[in-house]
Amino acid sequence: MSDSEEENFQVELPEWAQIQRKTFTRWCNQQLKPRSLGIEDLKVGLKDGTNLINLVELLTQNPSPTRYTKKPRIKMQMMENIGIGLKILTDDGIKLVNIGNEDIYEGNMKLILGLIWTLILHYQISICMDVKDDDKDGKGSGVSAKKQLQNWATDLITNLPEGKTVRNFTTDWNDGLALCSMIEAVAPGLCPEYSSLDPNARLENARLGLDRAEQGLGVPKIIEAEDLVNPNIDELSVLTYVSLLKNATPTIDLVPSDPLKIKIYGPGTETALVNTPTQFFVDTSGAGFGKLDVEIRDCHGNTVPMELWKKDNETKVQYTPQIPGPHKFHVTYNKVDIPGGDFTVKVLAPTDSTKIKLSGDGLEKGFVNKPTHFVVDTSDAGVGDLVVTIVGPGGKLPVDTVFDEDTMKYTVHYTPDKVGPVLITVKYAGNEVEGCPFHVDVVDDVDPLKIKILTKGLENPTVGTEMKFAVCTVGAGNGDLKVTVVDEDGHPLKVTIGDIDPDNKEVRVTPEHPGKHRVSVTWSGHPVPDGEIDLEVKKPLDLLACIVSDVNSNPVVGTQAHFTVDCSKVGSDDLKVEIVDSKGDPLHVTIDNLGSGRFGASYTPLSVDPLKINLKIEDCHIPSSPITVHPIDPTKIIVVVDSDKDWKVGEPVELAVDITDAGPGQLGINLSAPPGSGTDCHAKEVSPGHMTVVFTPTSAGDHIVNLTYSDINVPATPVVIKVVPRADVKAVVVSGDGVREGQVGKTAVFTIDASAAGPGDLDVKVRGPKNPIDVTPIEIGDGLYEVTYVPTEEGSHIIAVKYADQHVPGSAFRPQIEKASSADDVVAYGKGLEGDILVAMTEVESSLDQMAQQDTKADVSLEAFSLIDTPELSIESVEVVEAAVEEEDTPDVEVVMEEVQDVEEEAPVVELELAPEVESEAPGAVAEDVTKEAEIPAEVPDEVPADAPSDAPADAPADAPVEPEPEVPETSESEHEAGIPDADPKDDVKEEDDKPEEPKEPDTTPKSKPVSHVVSAAVLVAILVLLSCAGEENLPNISETALSTVFLAYLITYAAADQDLLVVEKLSDWLNLSFNLVVCPILVTYLGVTVSMCSGVCDLGLMVPTLGALLGVELWVLVEHLEPKSIAQGVVATVGGVFIHYHLKDIGNAEPIMEEVVEPVVEE
Repeated sequence: MSDSEEENFQVELPEWAQIQRKTFTRWCNQQLKPRSLGIEDLKVGLKDGTNLINLVELLTQNPSPTRYTKKPRIKMQMMENIGIGLKILTDDGIKLVNIGNEDIYEGNMKLILGLIWTLILHYQISICMDVKDDDKDGKGSGVSAKKQLQNWATDLITNLPEGKTVRNFTTDWNDGLALCSMIEAVAPGLCPEYSSLDPNARLENARLGLDRAEQGLGVPKIIEAEDLVNPNIDELSVLTYVSLLKNATPTIDLVPSDPLKIKIYGPGTETALVNTPTQFFVDTSGAGFGKLDVEIRDCHGNTVPMELWKKDNETKVQYTPQIPGPHKFHVTYNKVDIPGGDFTVKVLAPTDSTKIKLSGDGLEKGFVNKPTHFVVDTSDAGVGDLVVTIVGPGGKLPVDTVFDEDTMKYTVHYTPDKVGPVLITVKYAGNEVEGCPFHVDVVDDVDPLKIKILTKGLENPTVGTEMKFAVCTVGAGNGDLKVTVVDEDGHPLKVTIGDIDPDNKEVRVTPEHPGKHRVSVTWSGHPVPDGEIDLEVKKPLDLLACIVSDVNSNPVVGTQAHFTVDCSKVGSDDLKVEIVDSKGDPLHVTIDNLGSGRFGASYTPLSVDPLKINLKIEDCHIPSSPITVHPIDPTKIIVVVDSDKDWKVGEPVELAVDITDAGPGQLGINLSAPPGSGTDCHAKEVSPGHMTVVFTPTSAGDHIVNLTYSDINVPATPVVIKVVPRADVKAVVVSGDGVREGQVGKTAVFTIDASAAGPGDLDVKVRGPKNPIDVTPIEIGDGLYEVTYVPTEEGSHIIAVKYADQHVPGSAFRPQIEKASSADDVVAYGKGLEGDILVAMTEVESSLDQMAQQDTKADVSLEAFSLIDTPELSIESVEVVEAAVEEEDTPDVEVVMEEVQDVEEEAPVVELELAPEVESEAPGAVAEDVTKEAEIPAEVPDEVPADAPSDAPADAPADAPVEPEPEVPETSESEHEAGIPDADPKDDVKEEDDKPEEPKEPDTTPKSKPVSHVVSAAVLVAILVLLSCAGEENLPNISETALSTVFLAYLITYAAADQDLLVVEKLSDWLNLSFNLVVCPILVTYLGVTVSMCSGVCDLGLMVPTLGALLGVELWVLVEHLEPKSIAQGVVATVGGVFIHYHLKDIGNAEPIMEEVVEPVVEE
């Protein structure tokens, strides 16, 4: 926290709130520690919402329901993160009052502290006090968690000084006594000195309690000792810390306080000099926790100041005496006297150690094990204490000092114990004497008393078995070791002596006869201690003849196991049987003497812990001992399988077998299958302790699986597996027109024959270009189904047929649905519709309606019209065709045409054609009034009479009058785009003009629609931006922004060029070509990669929105430039994009295309 922030902190909050703020901050950091996160200050630490989300995720154990911005940069992202964190809390049942995103973002400390207290109360205090939800806030049926915590803490605090009570959780905790008392109650032995603490030493008491709780209970210091002793401490801060002690358990081994184990040592326990700092040490290892008190008083009874430094279990005490004379020390631990705690130290005045004189042989030369001495003359050095330290090759040597008060001389005696240099240090009045340390060379000398015989190896000697024992010669000088061994007849045995190392010898001897033997050891001819050893040599035991039988290597837990030991040929029946587990704990064994040197042993394993069987005869292991057995517990084996499922023939059946807790053993499998079934059943290990039993049934019927474990039946078996015949999906046949074609509004039917496929479930789904169609197969026979559906829209439909959860041959089917034939689709136009001719036209329409009601005749009549070369027909010609259709089902078209031509010579012109299909806004919609929107057909016959005017219809009769072309008012481009029909030419025909007017050739060139270009471009750009915003940083990068800008500019340029707003030769064609061959594949690939990366998996199903947008762009090309080149370009672009993304799908290990494309489309 900076200085400016600290100043704002001080001004913003009162002192109690400052303490609460620091305490709550440390509590939050303790919760965030598993994720290595931390908050320096609650005011700004929760601002971006990331710490809040991590905190509530750790507390609720619930991950964030939605993705959040891990590195927010703007306020909107931070506010969204805060909202996600608060949403997690509300979903977990936390009721948040008067706090929102803005409060946390703006750092409203009052509300933030209230939020953190709510979290502490709900997720720490209520949990540790085991309070139900309705009691957490104190408004339920029970006592609130806060009150229960207060009651619990108050009950634990005992043995306080007289008159001291705890009535609150603020000022009553200032002296630290309540805290130390509670810690001792929670973990006895952790703070045993609490009852002897000084109430006035508040800060020291508080630090002691916090340190002990952290050291022995692992409770973090979320509150400082300085805050705990503050009279303005906040109650919630104390309760937060106390709640950590509720379920705390010791993290170290606590032992009761034992002052008897305390040791005091160091130079400061013997002598000291005036004005010279002196130390001694107190070792409290093994004494438990406690308070060490040291009191020092000089010869006048005055207290001597001192300092204590504690490190681990050792405390250094340093004091500086001010006057000479004896000083008394009193050391206690938890107010209890300790051994050696009362001692006196001689404090001496300064002396002149340079005047000390030393003399004697002990300063020059010594002999091993021979006493020597030297003299220290202090007559001229003044009063002081003499300290002599002598260290030889083997360590510190004992020193005997004799003082002669008359001469003020000391005689120092010592005895060297080993050859080598000896260092002598002499101190007088605490100062080393000049010339120290003194070096003395110690030479060897024989001392047989130092010889030690190690008799290990001499136990139970037997004939023919070599005996080995060692002789230690340390300190015995340079002597000669001699060892003799004689049998009971006085015959000596051959003895071999070798060196183990310079100080140890090895003796080897092999007895040849049974009976008593004596071993004698001497050192340079001198007897040594315990140098005479008597042995009883026995005949050798034939341990190989001991036979152990019936030992089960895998005994069953809880079942008595037996084995037999035959010692009849060993030569001894002193059998000892001991069975221990892996920890060395013995297991009860019962031994039965079966007679003739045979024994039976029985024991009962209690767990799968390995057991070691030790077999000894006369304390010697038999060759096979120890024997290790591994108990098993088949009752702990868990078998998991869906036994209620109907498994299919040929489908692998897997049983999961968990032997983790069953001990080491062999899993056996016994499969009972129906007669004639050659099923192979085997087990494989998938992980340690987890097996899988697998078999593939070849015939139907019940398959019974029995398992054994080390030949013991597993209680979890047998398991019955029901196997049914497998369906043959290839035998399913789908037929009927309904899977090939159909018409809108008419029932389509197809059949499914699964009679030869075996049992299985049939699933049929139908979907149109836009909407799914509900269908239900109806069984009309044994395995024969009929499916009907009524299409409501034109275009390619998808029919997916599955049997036994597999696609049948040919699925998915794609029937083409066409618009049903209707008289409303017929358009009449021409001059013949004017005047009286219009009445005749009505009759034609009526006749056509009647024909449309008869499918066969309507089809024939339309075919007849299509064979007539001349598109303009008179009413009389129509009547001829109608009559022909009425007379017979299949009229002779050529005869009808001849009759029509005869009539046409005298009849006015009536032009008829089938109206172009128009896309209705809803199913069942019909075209508008044909008399209002009829257009003149664009077709012109190839043959034109030579005498016909150039502007007359090419197929009009040669003598037909030509009407002047009426003036047609220009229609604005906007009106054309909006779908407003052109003005009827007949509206502007002058009444006085009697000439017949030639119908104007309609303009069939498709017009561009720049509005659709721009709108579609905007949609695609929006998709790019949204997909780019789904990344980690949630902002478009430079490449994504550039691609979106270039693509939008391209489409605007394309629209301008196509509408001649931007006149450049062939610019529109070049733009169209580049769009299909370059831009579209790049766009498809980019969107595909972006969608795949954002979703985390390359999935072709995610490309449906993108491909839809691309196909929309391709539709412009097909409508505006309906030519082979444009179609080829569109196909290349689409196939290129799909191919690239299909490659990405393979990388992502997606499902087959039938599963990823057909099924989602059908199921949607």
